[in-house]
Amino acid sequence: MTTWQFSSLPVSTAAPLPAPTRIPPLEGVCHEGYNNELTQFLPPVITLKKPPGAQLGFHIQEGEASQLGVFISKVIPYSDTHWAGLQERDQTLAVNDVDFQEIEH
Repeated sequence: MTTWQFSSLPVSTAAPLPAPTRIPPLEGVCHEGYNNELTQFLPPVITLKKPPGAQLGFHIQEGEASQLGVFISKVIPYSDTHWAGLQERDQTLAVNDVDFQEIEH
């Protein structure tokens, strides 16, 4: 059995953070920091238009056995896809209004 000793490691302590300000529930909607804009939590919509004979600039693969859907496996650097913000491991939710979330292998 290995015993680890950490006494030689430097120890640092941070100053405690102040407690958050409690806002009574009925005053929350009038508070300056209140925001109920839920669209920030929705997945982004990326629209790509492919000219004839051109490539879209990304590769796809199916999810692992435990995942459903289609995922971006590679984004070609400096392609329209790259500039649109698509990233490797992003899930493709739909293409041309066809739902890809429930696609099985």
